[in-house]
Order: sequence, then C-alpha cells, then structure tokens
Amino acid sequence: AMETSGKRTVHIRFVVNADGQVGEVQAVRAKDDAYAKEAERLVRHMPKWRPARARGQDVPCRLVLPIRFETRD
Repeated sequence: AMETSGKRTVHIRFVVNADGQVGEVQAVRAKDDAYAKEAERLVRHMPKWRPARARGQDVPCRLVLPIRFETRD
C-alpha cells in the first residue's frame, strides 16, 4: 500500500501466552526503525489479553496487529 507523508502502518507480530501475557514482540516489514520501535513498545505495555482456548485449555496464540501512526506537520 502507498503511504502518504503523514501516515505509517507498522505490523507487530507477538504471542499471547496461556496466562494472557504478551511476548515475542517484533515488528515485521517495518520501513522506519523509530516507528517500529515505538509500536513494539506500545504492544509490550498493553494490558493482559484474554488467552486463546483450545479443547477447554488456555493456549498461546500468535497474532499480527497493524498499528497506524498519523503525524501532523
């Protein structure tokens, strides 16, 4: 997708562990290191998630979350 000057989307791959904690946070396909680092920081500091369930058990789940930044001049 084409990015306009004031908008960037960073995709963050991470795991929601069986206890709901976020781990293995990593930006994927990020063009700009500063935005990637900030998006990773935001995901690391999110509150606990509700874990995925399989066969009645809480299980880890890998997700990719797009985070969109808009800057104003």
